[in-house]
Parts: sequence; C-alpha cells; structure tokens
Amino acid sequence: MVIGLTVGGWLLFSRKAHALTDNDTIVLADFDNKTGDPVFDYTLKTALNISLRQSPFLNMLSDSEVAKTLQQMTRPVGTKLTPEVARELCQRAGCKAYLAGTIGGLGSQYVLGLKAVNCRSGDTLAEEQVDGGHPKRRCWTRWARRHLSCA
Repeated sequence: MVIGLTVGGWLLFSRKAHALTDNDTIVLADFDNKTGDPVFDYTLKTALNISLRQSPFLNMLSDSEVAKTLQQMTRPVGTKLTPEVARELCQRAGCKAYLAGTIGGLGSQYVLGLKAVNCRSGDTLAEEQVDGGHPKRRCWTRWARRHLSCA
C-alpha cells in the first residue's frame, strides 16, 4: 500500500493534559473512506487495529466487547462505527477515548487523518493529517503511543 498506514504526529494540546494510562481502554472507529475505493473500507481499520493491539502502551476494546456493547445499545453487531456511534459505545463501555480515521484522495496520492477524541467531553486529544508523500511519516502505533500514553 502506497501509504503503508503511516502518519506524522504533532500534538495539538499538551500531552500530559490528555495522556491515557495503561489502564485506560480506547475504541477504534471505522475509517471514513472518501476515496470511493471499497478496498479501504475495512483494510485500514483492520491493519491499524492489529498494530495497536501489539502495543504494550495501549488497550483496545476487544471485538467481542464492541459486539456486546452494540447489542446493549440495541444496534446490530455489524453497525458501522461512525464517530458518533463510537463515542456512544466508548461511553457505555467505560472507555476513555476513541480513534477515528479518514482517507481521501488528493490527485494521485491519498490523505490520511487520525483523530483521538475524549469519549466524555468530545474534546480532541490529538489529531494528524498527512498525505501519502509526507517526508516525515511515522507508524500510527507510534503516533498513538506518543500522543495518548504516559509511557
């Protein structure tokens, strides 16, 4: 994949003010695919989910807990996790934040965005947008660890 699931990172707010602890859990929303290419509908979220689950610094809400919480919300298990649904699910599951990603086209390249949002307040904890040709690309796992954890 051209972009290789990478994104640079600059924190919009003080890291210490919004850091998650190793006891906090986050929800991963579905990507908002603005490219029109269905290949991105699930591949980006799946790849990011696998990568984030390997991090010792982040706790992701499990797929079974997502399904269980969706059922409690009287929604089908396969409900698309838009930012609105992810926030409600995040609150009901007792999580601290959710991650929402976007992908769109810019000429022959792609533009990726990733935003971490506090479930309770709706405040943006960190946000980044980068095109596929950005010279200082970084792994999203590192971005998330850097901007969301104390470690």
